[in-house]
Amino acid sequence: MLPHGSNLRRWGRSQDDACPPCAHKQTLSHVLNNCSVSLKQDRYTWRHNQVLMAISNYLSEHLLDEYQFECDLPNSKYSYIRQVFCSVLRPDICIFNGRKVFLIELTVPFEERMEDASFRKTTKPGKRSCFKETHTKIYNTSLSNLHCSK
Repeated sequence: MLPHGSNLRRWGRSQDDACPPCAHKQTLSHVLNNCSVSLKQDRYTWRHNQVLMAISNYLSEHLLDEYQFECDLPNSKYSYIRQVFCSVLRPDICIFNGRKVFLIELTVPFEERMEDASFRKTTKPGKRSCFKETHTKIYNTSLSNLHCSK
């Protein structure tokens, strides 16, 4: 049990269960995924990118030599993803070997919303279509979703 506003009030440690930044009821779900102030401050994007960086570090140490990979991280040196995808709707991870390309979408939702988050990520208009339209005849692609929570 984490000491967010609702729990602190329940435990008699606080009179108020409001989220300090936005004044909505502060629950675990609110802290992790629903605070409008955190969203505006890119805190959720920061958390997503930290998980993506950890995956990138793991892949760089453990991926077989015949495969290459790139992660779509800010200020990254990677260029393959940006060359192959013609819009800002790029996959988070791209693992490739010749004409085989594995596209991976990272989702870092609240546990109770994993299926919804997965659906939103993999069906976002244009998310996969830009790649398919320009490279379908050249590459054999597959799209997967990777979930990480709390």
